[in-house]
Amino acid sequence: MRPSIDTTPNSLAQSAARQLRAGNDREAEIIYRKIIESDPLHREALFNLAQLLKLHNAAEADIFERRFLDLGPAASDVHVRMGRFLHIQGNYADALLNYQKATALGDRSPELYRSIGDSQLDSGNPAEALASYEKVLKSLPRDAITRALMAEAY
Repeated sequence: MRPSIDTTPNSLAQSAARQLRAGNDREAEIIYRKIIESDPLHREALFNLAQLLKLHNAAEADIFERRFLDLGPAASDVHVRMGRFLHIQGNYADALLNYQKATALGDRSPELYRSIGDSQLDSGNPAEALASYEKVLKSLPRDAITRALMAEAY
């Protein structure tokens, strides 16, 4: 018996993110389009496809970005998603700008501070990353992932 392949939208979204990290933009685009075909309201796929298309097809990117915004996301959510996308692309400075916008809108989630720390660490600012990871630990004192990231920053 052959193992079944998980083709749920969330599983496909993880696969698309892996393709992006590997620099396979075209493969990621195909996967995001497949997700949207099966789930036209899949927020992550709409957003990430819009950001990916901005690199080579601004008009089509605008269509998907509007579809994403029509779903009514919280303003901070838009900036966090944009930051994560930019981080995956290696654009840490712009990722941090989006995360800062999310904090200015009141987002103080540990997940956001971990994302901030990740971008700071990956951009070569371990001291700043440590400060962000400390904010995560205030809410999640036993978080093993954050502790591992802090050890990496030292």
